[in-house]
Amino acid sequence: MLEQIPADMVVTVLSERREEYSEYLRRLEAARRLLVQKLKDIDGRIMQAVSERQQIEDQLSSAEEQQRSGFIEERTDRRISSKAQSDLAAVAAGSEIRGKQNNVSSAFVEDISDDGDEPDTDTVGLYEQDDVPRLRKLEYLLRGHYSAVTALDSDPVMGLLASGSLDTQVRVWDLESGECKYVIKGHSDTIRSVQFYERFLLTAANDNRIRMWDLSLLDSVQPGPSTMILRDEYVPSHLRSDHDMLDQEKDEDDDDDDDRDYDEQNTGYNKLYMIQTMQSTTPPVTPTICQCMPPLELCCENTFIGHSDAVTCIQAENGTLVTGSADKTIREWDLNTGMLRQLIDVTWATRSTSLSSARVTGGGSGTLPKMSSMSSQQRRQQQHQRWARSPLPFDSGSFIPGASSRGTDLGDGGLIGALQFYGFALATGTADGALRLWDLRTAQPHRQLFGHTQPITSLRFDDRSVLTGSLDGTMLLWDLRTGSIIQKLAFGGPVTSVQLADGQHQKQKQLKQNQHNVSYGVQCWVAASDPLLHKYNGNSMQHTEYVTDYGLLNNSQSRAHLRSISSGSDHITRILHQNHDSSLISGDTSGIVKIWSV
Repeated sequence: MLEQIPADMVVTVLSERREEYSEYLRRLEAARRLLVQKLKDIDGRIMQAVSERQQIEDQLSSAEEQQRSGFIEERTDRRISSKAQSDLAAVAAGSEIRGKQNNVSSAFVEDISDDGDEPDTDTVGLYEQDDVPRLRKLEYLLRGHYSAVTALDSDPVMGLLASGSLDTQVRVWDLESGECKYVIKGHSDTIRSVQFYERFLLTAANDNRIRMWDLSLLDSVQPGPSTMILRDEYVPSHLRSDHDMLDQEKDEDDDDDDDRDYDEQNTGYNKLYMIQTMQSTTPPVTPTICQCMPPLELCCENTFIGHSDAVTCIQAENGTLVTGSADKTIREWDLNTGMLRQLIDVTWATRSTSLSSARVTGGGSGTLPKMSSMSSQQRRQQQHQRWARSPLPFDSGSFIPGASSRGTDLGDGGLIGALQFYGFALATGTADGALRLWDLRTAQPHRQLFGHTQPITSLRFDDRSVLTGSLDGTMLLWDLRTGSIIQKLAFGGPVTSVQLADGQHQKQKQLKQNQHNVSYGVQCWVAASDPLLHKYNGNSMQHTEYVTDYGLLNNSQSRAHLRSISSGSDHITRILHQNHDSSLISGDTSGIVKIWSV
């Protein structure tokens, strides 16, 4: 007879189930709010397009009337407004008429490349008059995700770009053509991080897993339309389908001389009919394997399992993978074997470091004081004093509405919101707003820097400085040598992504120009929950905001197409700067990825 289940166990299980459904309902509500906002934006664009079309029709009728009156040629040499000049140029070229700069074209064209085209001199004046900073050129606009972009990474050697989204999909794009090569559906929750490593792609999500995909195998399990060919096949009449028989009934009178196959058992002749079928040139996967797992799973080289909550940030380098999770742990993995090297409990490590620091500084003679000479109350007070430097508790549930240890609904922040390592040096940004610098050899933080009042969402560092962004709407630039804040920049919304844009060639140039001011000469790109791309020059302290509807060198036709596809009003969620070709990649809340030439 089975023993009765304890009541406390039942309560625990039901409580966990309740929390799971509460989290699920919260995510559904967040998705509903995003869809409602998108519908409102689309309604506004429709009304704007109707109004602009009416204005264009009025201008067209006026221009046609003037043309019939014979005055149109006399006015071509006069200086007219840029809007009317654009309309007349479109009429003379036989193309659609374009209105003022924010006109939404009804044409829907995916190809926005201007290769071989000269900039449209008739419409460059429109950009100059509105006096709004824009980036140099929008190279590609990539669409495929149906929700906000949460992760970006690129590999210039393979020419690939990877993007993750709230839709739980990872898409791999070709940087040369802008086409989507692969769609990886290997996670069941929000994608938090993607990174290329050699021939592999590492993905991490809120489903507690990190997966490593072999990109060289994806072509073999995802046959595309190009692998399907039309083949001729001869079949006897009694094996043909009804569809094939109906197609060839009309040709029976003309095919009396067709090849025949003598059937000895029936003592007669059966006609051989030729049918055409679509067949794939890709070898089929073994059926017994397909029954056990989807073909895509065959491309997964390894799945790193160990975290008990969402994996919020990862980085792989030199055979080492470091991951941060909402379960308050940092794990170091061996990419060659897939084994776990060490586990760091962030809460325990930071508190133990504070206590040991208190012991070292507690005695006046420079020697370690004896524990017996200190009461438990005195030890707690000293530990509290050392830990009291943190302005926030370590639980991020009370920071902002909708935030949790996993981060916000858009995948920003979390208990360990960001990390980056180089060699044995590790930097982490956590939910208490602290920037911690770790030594992986001892698994202990040797420096804790407090400057943010909300969870840190992103960080990047080089050999001299660290750049951090937080949900408190600030970007901080730290000096690694002194641990002090060099510069601080405030924005109107949470900072969700930061990038350092100082390449190696820029560092060498700064060394030649100013030997003592190199650490302050960095250039930063920031995404701050608005439709703008923010650029900050640490040397000149200049802050520039770039509009993201189209680029300066995109011609007038591309501008109209871009405005019809993306209005540029969606909030930027992730950015990625590529130093090798000075390009910037951005992802927004509508799931669109844009590649800019800066």
